[in-house]
Amino acid sequence: MIVTIYPNLTREQAPVVTRRIVASLTKYGISWGLFDRTCAAFPDLTPDVVVTEDDFQNTTDVMIAVGGDGSMIRCAKLACQYSIPVLGVNAGHLAYLTGLENDETDLLGKLPQGLFSRTDRTMLTVEVQSPDGTVVFQDECLNDIVFARGEQIKLCRLDVYCGTSLVNRYTSDGLIFATPTGSTAYNLAAGGPIVDPGADVVLLTPICPHSLTERTVIFSSDSAFTVENTLRNTCAVSISCDGEPAVSFPDGYRAVIRKSSHTAAFLSVKEDTFLDVLTQKMKRR
Repeated sequence: MIVTIYPNLTREQAPVVTRRIVASLTKYGISWGLFDRTCAAFPDLTPDVVVTEDDFQNTTDVMIAVGGDGSMIRCAKLACQYSIPVLGVNAGHLAYLTGLENDETDLLGKLPQGLFSRTDRTMLTVEVQSPDGTVVFQDECLNDIVFARGEQIKLCRLDVYCGTSLVNRYTSDGLIFATPTGSTAYNLAAGGPIVDPGADVVLLTPICPHSLTERTVIFSSDSAFTVENTLRNTCAVSISCDGEPAVSFPDGYRAVIRKSSHTAAFLSVKEDTFLDVLTQKMKRR
């Protein structure tokens, strides 16, 4: 087994936690690697494998993300293309998605014994089309796809269809299309429900809707959505996937959202349930 470590070096504790992980892997005779661009940050460490993004799928059995939820998401989006499972070690604050706290790295000894569980998480894709049908942007997400107004403090107007049926003509600060994994992220802050990550659904949550009745709608993950930026808008609208830099969503454009063919595989070496983790993390607020 070869474990590739993926530390988020913008996290203050990431170098310390990474060295702790290396010590635990070495203790249990588990081979480990670092990406080539990361090795310079750890001149005192000698990885068994120096990994590149071009060939990591041929040298990696498990990836360990060191950081918070953002680190876990970036790592999972890279690994999902090759069905490589990811285990997160918290070097941040709440970190709902990480499987271990930074003082639990000794539990990594369970990996070569097969004492772990694997869950596959639903992902979404988005494709933005210009009025003539040209695809100008596409991406996939593990947490959410967010449509939001620009710098002007004005409501945006977006029409949403599920298949050919109109869901609603929203007047709001924006919309969130969330996976169950992302239900505890922006969706939760916007008043949406918490959903067990094993559920096979998609959540549509309006952000500050100008209505007393518009709330989250939960759809089957097999649903296909079209979001249209109507010519009724008086403000700029942008799209962001998993908190990445936003791209413009101009008037007259449409976005098509579907379930991705990829899934993100998460490993756990603890027996905590989703509710156990949720309760523990919420107490830290």
